[in-house]
Order: sequence, then C-alpha cells, then structure tokens
Amino acid sequence: MIKNKLYRDNLYSRLLSESTNTTLLAISNEIVPNNNRILLKLEYENPVGSIHMRVYPYVFKQAEKMGFLKPGLTPVIEASLGNAAAAFVYCANVLGYNKPIRPKVIVPENISGERLSQLKSLGADLIFSPAEKYNIGYVNILERTINLAKEEFSSDLKINPERLYPVTKTRKNAKIAYFNLVDEVFKKCKDLKIDFIDYFVGIVGSGTSLSGIGERLKELNPESQIIAAETAEFPNTSSLLKDGKPLSLEKVPKKFPPLTAIGVPIEKLNLQPHLINRVIPYKLKYIESITHKIFKAHNIEIGKSTAGAILSALILCEEVENKCILVCAYDELKKWN
Repeated sequence: MIKNKLYRDNLYSRLLSESTNTTLLAISNEIVPNNNRILLKLEYENPVGSIHMRVYPYVFKQAEKMGFLKPGLTPVIEASLGNAAAAFVYCANVLGYNKPIRPKVIVPENISGERLSQLKSLGADLIFSPAEKYNIGYVNILERTINLAKEEFSSDLKINPERLYPVTKTRKNAKIAYFNLVDEVFKKCKDLKIDFIDYFVGIVGSGTSLSGIGERLKELNPESQIIAAETAEFPNTSSLLKDGKPLSLEKVPKKFPPLTAIGVPIEKLNLQPHLINRVIPYKLKYIESITHKIFKAHNIEIGKSTAGAILSALILCEEVENKCILVCAYDELKKWN
C-alpha cells in the first residue's frame, strides 16, 4: 500500500513539474502604451501546449481521493474543443487510465486539424458532436453519456468498472489548480521589482482558469481587478454576466473562432461572476495584427484566445498609466490550424 501510494505521488509530481513554472514574459514596451507593463505567462510550455495541463492532475487526484477512480479499472471521459482534451488524455495516459479502455473525449466535428492530430497521437477514443451546436453540443452529449452510464450500470457514484467517470475542468473546486500560477507570477515579480499585479485580463471559456486566477490574485492583492476579454462581434460574456444566459446560436458570426463557450448557460460553466470587475470587448479584425506584432517582438506565435486577451489589455492600457497587467498565453497559434 505504501509503495503504491509513493508510486502515485511520483506520477502526480511528474505532471505537476511538467505543467508549472512557465515563463513570464514582459511584452515589449514598443507595443504597450502609457508606461504600463503587460506580463504574458507562457502556459503552452508543457507537453501538450495548453494551459489546461494545470487542472487535470488536480481533478484526477481529487477523484481518486474520493474513491471515484481507480487506474486500470475506471473508464474516463471529457468534452472540449480539443485543447483541454489533449491535457486530459495526456494525464489519463500517465496515470494509467488508458487501459483496458482508452480515455474518451467528445469534440466538435470541425475541430482544428492540429488538435485532432494531437488527440489521435495521444490515443484518445474520439466522439464527435455536431459543428453547428458549438460548445453546447459536446456538453449535452457528455451529460447524456454520463447519465446513461449511471442508469445502465449503477446508481452508485463509487467505482464501477463499466461506468464512465467525467474527469472535467468544470468541477467546482478545479479552480484551485490555478492558484499556483498566480503564486509563480508573484514570485517572479519580486525578481522583476514589481510590487503587485493591478489587472488580470483573461478570456471566459469554461470559467475555471479565470475564476482560479482571479480568486487567488484578489487574495494576494485585494485591489487587483479582473477583466474579461470578449469579442465585440459576439458579446457572449456580457450576456452571461447580465442574466446568466448565453447569446443564441443564431447570433454567432460566420466563421467565428472558438473564443468563448458558445451556447452554454452559466450554470453549466465554472465561472464566478462576482470576481469580474469589467468586460472589455476587442475586434476580431485586429487579432492577426497583434499576433504578428508579438511574433516580431518576441518570436512566439500566440493563439487567437491569447491575442484577444492582449487586445483587451491594450485597450485598458489606453485608459491607465503605470499599471501592471497579467495575461495568459493559453496556447500557440498552431493549435488553431
């Protein structure tokens, strides 16, 4: 028993070391106006290139502690646009949840080629949701699949070898996994002689990372403000914060990139609205321009969600002076191809 616990602890330590202590990059002051500083946390510096690598070791470990999971016995499932799914499958493989049944992931049928290739290379068992249903499509399939498994195999939440268990980043306490991201930033800020972070600007997907980062940031500096970045063309976050309802699928612009949880009501997200001080919209037409500027200045290719968050941060910089703003680089541009 002691030997097995030590082995499991070592596996979790490995995953933690692979997903933490990412680079904190100060964006060139040629890009950032009014003597402000934008610090970019390069969260794609891990084996699958995704910020979500922070959350899955935590939710797997918690589920094991509660007796819901056992490696080599419990089949596991998750649903996402593919970026989170890669982190989920990678962690499942390391932790032994890939035998005898491969980890299942539900993704939209129009998933990007890069994400699809990555999931296949990781050995995921893929289930596709209708592209026209966007995020709510795979969320609904996940819920139906889990409910069916409960009805057919067991009403007991404890281990059942034939019941799929959802290891998902929307678990209520999953936000805690992002506390260490803020702690890393504050430690690095001391080296950079920065007193504190004035703002965090982030996108709203499932809400888990924004809520975790926002909560921890306000614990360490109650004056910090949390800014949600959203597209001016599709102000979905504003709708969620106003009445808890997403904009209808009919209002999604043509060829709209997956920059928010489209169609998903707030009760199915992991978002804490009270943490958000403000929403700053940006325009999609500027994404390519800021992506090019960041590449030219720092030789990194940021993904579209990261570009959007930076655009909102730059709009904020036009209004304030001498402030420090934190933004996460959620993934790389190649994930969108």
